[in-house]
Amino acid sequence: MQLFQIRILLFISTVFMASGCRQSQYLELQNTTAPSSCNKLFIPEFESVLYNSHINVIGKHLSGLLLFKAMPDSSTRVVFSNEMGVKFFDFEFKANDFHVIYCIKQLNKKSVINQLEKDIGLLIFHRTDTSQLQISRLNEELYFGFKSGK
Repeated sequence: MQLFQIRILLFISTVFMASGCRQSQYLELQNTTAPSSCNKLFIPEFESVLYNSHINVIGKHLSGLLLFKAMPDSSTRVVFSNEMGVKFFDFEFKANDFHVIYCIKQLNKKSVINQLEKDIGLLIFHRTDTSQLQISRLNEELYFGFKSGK
């Protein structure tokens, strides 16, 4: 009976290993070009937008409300707070500038702030170099990506 169980275990392990070695669908992507007006499709236009968000940073899980607000001076403010109103961070994005208005002590580290600036900046196209936009096609679907590092 034990020999049968070992054979079943080996068979199942082999099936899982073989299924994990299949090629990614992204290897079939073909580079393509899109109309120049396509870049403008991604730039968000809003007065204020509120999202329910979950962020995992430095082993900490934060959930709450992420508010994007276009200010009269053409800057964009981004505030992340919990549902009770306790603020985690408050950032200001200007045309070519970024300011930390407030950040809790646990997140107020240079590497964390830089990554949050980069990630949130990509969402609102703050200082995003659209010349790095790569457009690929797979069947009838278009994939848009930005080259970053290697």
